[in-house]
Amino acid sequence: NYGQERMNHELPYRTFLDGGIHVANGTDYPVLSLNPAYTLYGAITRNLADGNCVGGEAERVTAYEAMYSYTASGAYFTFDEQKKGTLTPGKYADIVVLNFDPTTVDDEPEKILELEAEQTILGGKTVFIK
Repeated sequence: NYGQERMNHELPYRTFLDGGIHVANGTDYPVLSLNPAYTLYGAITRNLADGNCVGGEAERVTAYEAMYSYTASGAYFTFDEQKKGTLTPGKYADIVVLNFDPTTVDDEPEKILELEAEQTILGGKTVFIK
């Protein structure tokens, strides 16, 4: 509806990051899937999960930057970066153990769509094991 030129500038993550602006990401459920792999894939590739390009390739981010937007940046936006957002001694640590390191997919970004949780720990208690 908005045309390709507008889509090229939709969600300008690279512009923001290069300008020193934090980017926090999320799934925006129920508009999008709860699976964060799709949002990460979109940020890294600027493509939909089906491979169709939505434009704005200049706004791509690295896999590390995409993951950071899901973790530490969220804590920054709620003024909680001293309490959560990174795995650091003394911080709260709800943890998801993944099937691979998502920050390593820059050379094959479609691999991020294979991301799965193997284990989830909340408040020091395991609540999910695959």
